Amino acid sequence: MKIQITIILMFCFFSTFSQETEQETKILNSKPKTKKMSSPKLNFPGISNFSLAIGGGANYYIPSFDQNWTDPKLGVGLNYGYGFYINTSSRLNEKYGITITSGKTFSKIQKEFVTEGVFQYSAEENLGVIPIILGLRRYMGKSFYVEPGVTIHLLKSKIKTSETHPFGKYEKADAGTKFGLNIAIGTDARIKKMVVDISVFGNITETKESFGIRDPMVYTGMKALIGFGKK
Repeated sequence: MKIQITIILMFCFFSTFSQETEQETKILNSKPKTKKMSSPKLNFPGISNFSLAIGGGANYYIPSFDQNWTDPKLGVGLNYGYGFYINTSSRLNEKYGITITSGKTFSKIQKEFVTEGVFQYSAEENLGVIPIILGLRRYMGKSFYVEPGVTIHLLKSKIKTSETHPFGKYEKADAGTKFGLNIAIGTDARIKKMVVDISVFGNITETKESFGIRDPMVYTGMKALIGFGKK
């Protein structure tokens, strides 16, 4: 009889313990799970639309505006220039983008001085121009744009004369800086990751004296660039 009572008591104890354990397990499982905090994604305007392109171009110096720059009898005698350009651009949204363009153009001027059909002397001048253009690109559709900008021109000139020159044979180097305004019209078509940027432009500089000339330097030109971009 005692053995039966003991077995019954032990059965009741284990049954109660099992029920309490199940209840604790349910409580633990019912607690809300804490979600892992994900770090916020940074979204910088324009980073996803960055492009880098390089190519060539040519300038034409307009005589009617700056004869001291274009007329060899009055001044330098610039006619045209050619060189290379590199451009970085970032499209901020559907309508606007920002650009930085630089490069270097070269112009070679050969002057010959003749009196009554007789050659007197010659002078050769090489002018290098490094433009730095900061532009605000306004898109008219998917790729066509109008881009006004400000320009810094770093000018470097080297003159070389013949032995019959009045001052003798010599070489002279000069440098100057001129600020200006630029306007460009073009398109920057994108084919997958490739960028093709073609534009025509015009530029006018300030009247700060450079090489003894205070007239503004006015020129127009065209450039064609190719590179890569990231949408």
